[in-house]
Amino acid sequence: GVASHAGKLLLLLLWALSTSALVFPPLIFVLVVMVLRMRARERSATLLRLKSFKTYDMLMMHAENVTSNFNLVRDYAQRTAEALRMDALITDVNYFGNAVNAHSIASTQMVGVISTFFVAALMATSPWLVGDGSHGRLTIGTFLASLSAVKSMGSEAEALFQSIMQIQLSVSSLLKITFYMNMDTDVGERLAMNRR
Repeated sequence: GVASHAGKLLLLLLWALSTSALVFPPLIFVLVVMVLRMRARERSATLLRLKSFKTYDMLMMHAENVTSNFNLVRDYAQRTAEALRMDALITDVNYFGNAVNAHSIASTQMVGVISTFFVAALMATSPWLVGDGSHGRLTIGTFLASLSAVKSMGSEAEALFQSIMQIQLSVSSLLKITFYMNMDTDVGERLAMNRR
């Protein structure tokens, strides 16, 4: 998916280069802004997801500690503190989960907004760009094709962004699996307890 969307964006840029020198710089600018925006959003999304996983892991470790430690459960004075800590951890997990979802939705919409903004900018500058094709001005056909190219770049960049987000979701899950697979095991302790 990523390669096909990137290839379509490259073809649109090559078309713009072959069509007119006036069309190519705005399309390059649109693409650079979209890529930089996607990169910044993805970096912050990765940090949010990692914080979300960390708080979830803390919640699971606390729950395991409370359920496996009979003294914590039996001691009535510690129950309130442990319940409050569990409540705080659940609140943190919910906060980061909601933040990740809100960030993903805002990131998805941002690419379309940038594309729409540049289509509007091209339309606003159309009186100075469109002419009879002489003196460096575009013909109406080239201008309409350029508008279509910017819209296509926006939709392809949005599809590319969706693919990148899917990859990022997979990477975050793989990081979590790797963390759990590399944790210490208690097989030796259990073996020693069973042989007693």
